[in-house]
Formats: sequence, C-alpha cells, structure tokens
Amino acid sequence: MRVGIIQVVGQEDVCDLVEKEFEKEISTLEIKRVRIPTIDSAPMAARILLEDKNCDFAVIPYQLGDDEKLGLDFNLGISLAEFWLKKHVFKVLIYPDEEPEDIVKKAVNEIVLYHFKPGELEKEREEEKKEEDVQPFGIFGNF
Repeated sequence: MRVGIIQVVGQEDVCDLVEKEFEKEISTLEIKRVRIPTIDSAPMAARILLEDKNCDFAVIPYQLGDDEKLGLDFNLGISLAEFWLKKHVFKVLIYPDEEPEDIVKKAVNEIVLYHFKPGELEKEREEEKKEEDVQPFGIFGNF
C-alpha cells in the first residue's frame, strides 16, 4: 500500500513526524512525497500523488503559524480533489498551542484505523458513543 505525503516548504519537520508514525504503525507501507511551495498547491499535489504515483491516499501535514488560518479555497480544493480522484486526502492541521507529536500520533492512528483496521475503529466509536450517551431531553425524564 502506498501513502502520499504532501510536503509544503517549511513543513519538513511535521512531514518527518508523520512519516515516522506511519512507519511505526505499519512497516510495509511505501511512502511517496511531493514537495510544493505553498499550501495553495495542495490539490494539484494530491492529484500527482493519487493518480501519477498511484498512492492509496494522501496526507497533508501542516503546522499553522500564529494568527494563520486556512481559507475556504484550500478546503474546497482538497474536497474537490477527493471527489474527482475518489480517494482520501487527510489534513493533519496543528495549531500553535498544540504539541505536534501528540497531534500527529493521534491523526496517524485514526488514519491507520480507518484504512487498515475499520472493525477496530467501529468498535472504538461505539464505545465512545456509549460513554457519551446523553439524553437530550433528560431533564424531562424518560419517555
């Protein structure tokens, strides 16, 4: 199985973290990278990875700077790429107040569960739902 990593210039450390986490989780993965100058080129990089390099899915890790926000055009571009290519492009966004290692570890774990162990993911979601089983009208009693 092939994983594509979209590497934005200046985001090499985060991309390395993602690659190491994938290698820890599944050692048989083949990892391909495409380097782009700005985040705006991400949809085209996704197309290159998913079509030309035959990756099964792509990941774009990105650490946001202070007061930096991603625009609608970025999200729309990624969504359109997923729609037309019929493959996933996972966004791993790290905000300034978060630890990159923790976020990357959680994100890669979710991606691995989703793609390689869907049964485990379903069980995990059911357990979370049971823990959060809240009655929306609980103050009025059971009906």
